Amino acid sequence: MAAYLVGAIDVHDAAGYARYRDGALPLIAALGDVELVSGDDRPLLFEGAPPANHLFILKFPSLDRARAFMESEDYGRCIPLRHASATTRFIMAMRGPDGG
Repeated sequence: MAAYLVGAIDVHDAAGYARYRDGALPLIAALGDVELVSGDDRPLLFEGAPPANHLFILKFPSLDRARAFMESEDYGRCIPLRHASATTRFIMAMRGPDGG
């Protein structure tokens, strides 16, 4: 029942976004059951317009686990750093092929 957290972010302050990542990535790593599938600043685009200058995909074991992380107090303390250094186009959770 995997779920994928997918985000498109326009980073406008690289140093500020690095501070956000320095706070968020250890929280993700500490979960132990979440995988960074991809984080890419230069994806290969086949059609359409790029949604942002930074894209990421995280794999969670379930939608509930993704929601719990996004709504956690610890991650909540990182959000202002992201908002100050980037424009979030979207962050959304998608069900995996098994229906997550």
